[in-house]
Amino acid sequence: MRATASQSRPVGQRGRLLVAALGFAALLLGGCASSLPEVRESSPLRAATITAERSTLASCIVSGLRAADPGTIRLLAGSLIYQTEEGATSTEIIGYGPAPAGGFMPVYMLTLTTAGPEVAIQSRRNWKGNIDPIDRQAWPVIERCAGAKVNPTPPLDN
Repeated sequence: MRATASQSRPVGQRGRLLVAALGFAALLLGGCASSLPEVRESSPLRAATITAERSTLASCIVSGLRAADPGTIRLLAGSLIYQTEEGATSTEIIGYGPAPAGGFMPVYMLTLTTAGPEVAIQSRRNWKGNIDPIDRQAWPVIERCAGAKVNPTPPLDN
């Protein structure tokens, strides 16, 4: 039996949608670091140094990020699952989000490193897409927890 033009058109549209979806998935997967070590090695998005007690600051930041707006359409700070990893001189706050293939992957990280009475803070990302909304939510939380003005570089208005 031969397909008519009206029968083949929907198949062609479905095929184009499938190709577009697969292309988007390839871009999505290609734009993600696959592991926590890759996030650790990535260049910082922003950095700042403040005077604070690291463990108290880290605890406050995690609480603030968990309470932040989770967003509805795009990923925001409140929609991530946070885990901390403590070292002798540093604390990593790792935000995990949904992975394209299912499960969770590290999406956002704050590293707090003690250097005397000061704490150096760096934000990093796993996602090559627009993670800026999460970073823009995180720095005001950091400032509130520090109890003083924090001036990240580059500034949030960039």
